[in-house]
This record gives sequence, structure tokens and C-alpha cells, in this order.
Amino acid sequence: MLLGEMQAHLDRRVHVGDPCTVIGWRIGADGRKHYAGTAIFDDERRTLRFGASATWIAIEHEPA
Repeated sequence: MLLGEMQAHLDRRVHVGDPCTVIGWRIGADGRKHYAGTAIFDDERRTLRFGASATWIAIEHEPA
């Protein structure tokens, strides 16, 4: 997979040692393009700290 594009938004900083919850999900696909989302919440899962969406491109390998 090759990263085609990524858009991110930082709402609040996450510091080393801060407890948090990280989630990721599949948004969809179109041929070789795959779309995914990512979010980081505080430890109570109430406050969004970071959100991102990404486009990944599947690389076709030639048979060996």
C-alpha cells in the first residue's frame, strides 16, 4: 500500500504518557484506492484530540 493523501486536524495536543483511545475505520474503496479514518480521543472518549482521513493506493505486484 502507498499513501496517496492524508488530511489531519489537531484539536488538542497529546502528550507522552497521556491516556487516550485511538480508533481507525475503513471508509470505503474504489478500485485500488482505499479510504480510512483515524481519531484520538481523551481517556474518557469524550474529547476529540486528533482526526485524520487518508487515501491508500494498493500496489499491484508482478508475479515472480
